[in-house]
Amino acid sequence: GSGDVDYTATPPNMQMSMDLGQESVDMLLVEEIMYVQSSQAGGKYIQFALDDPANPLGSGLSEQLDPAGSVEAFTQAVTSVTSSGREDVDGRTLDRYELTVDTTKLGDDSAGSNASLPPEVTMVVWLDVEDRMAKTSMGLGPVQYDATLSDFDKAVELEAPPADQVVSAPAA
Repeated sequence: GSGDVDYTATPPNMQMSMDLGQESVDMLLVEEIMYVQSSQAGGKYIQFALDDPANPLGSGLSEQLDPAGSVEAFTQAVTSVTSSGREDVDGRTLDRYELTVDTTKLGDDSAGSNASLPPEVTMVVWLDVEDRMAKTSMGLGPVQYDATLSDFDKAVELEAPPADQVVSAPAA
């Protein structure tokens, strides 16, 4: 997948596209409204308000998008950090770290969301010269998660899709 995030807004505005098997999903978050482009809606965007308790994307989505809060919660689950020196990654010289993460300490597990995770995972994180996360990699059983972050200072302007391309979420 790929995307952009504008952290000058609260919660951040974002655009993301990703392939999930045979399906591709486009999501856009602008001014606390999530738009999900769906083939089920004829290629139009289904809108979900972040503050709607019936939002099928989860009532805590805006908290998950808070970078400071997410990092603070994540650091509570890190049990060890090991520096592995510098490494050349995609033409950038980055500092490599291995983190051991206690998944039982990741967020609220009242719905059993962490049940499918092993109790401990190793995450590899590469930081740039300004200590920004430039890449991360983690194996979660059969799933391999890899993310590369770049263009940190790139201006991002995101707008809601035109009204004729938006439909309301189906009633539950």
